[in-house]
Amino acid sequence: MGGQIIFHFVNLDEREFNKFLAFKDVVFVKWDGSIFRGLTDYNLPDGYPFQLFIVRLSDIDNIKIWKEGIINLSDSPVIEFTRSYYDKEVNLLISGRLWFEKRYLTKSPDGRDILMEKGEALQKLYDSLAKWIKKYCERLPNGRYIGQHAKDYLEKGAKLSTD
Repeated sequence: MGGQIIFHFVNLDEREFNKFLAFKDVVFVKWDGSIFRGLTDYNLPDGYPFQLFIVRLSDIDNIKIWKEGIINLSDSPVIEFTRSYYDKEVNLLISGRLWFEKRYLTKSPDGRDILMEKGEALQKLYDSLAKWIKKYCERLPNGRYIGQHAKDYLEKGAKLSTD
């Protein structure tokens, strides 16, 4: 059990989120384990869909990588950040999400399944990110959130993805 927030951002909203993250002791990690400080440091092109993970610097050494070189999400102290973007070809605001699972299943020394907590500090980080999104964005009737700049696109006729 954890938390999830679905949102619609355009690049200007994402930049505001990135500014907020600059005051946190976090980095972004890609699926392959590569690390970068902020979205602007990575120079992601406009509209490029991408799933990233927000990680506290103090938790970097606790990320578990499968032998295929991919992050093991269930056992790693990460918060998923899927980018939102505007697809101008179809005039559609594609949703992004912030997702956090606070527990993971592991084996005890005697082979029994046990649920482990990922930690209070990671929960607090997720809560602060979710709080920022809720404060910065407007809540839509469907329970999702829309960034201040994405709302301009919606008011000019853009549609919202339903995924």
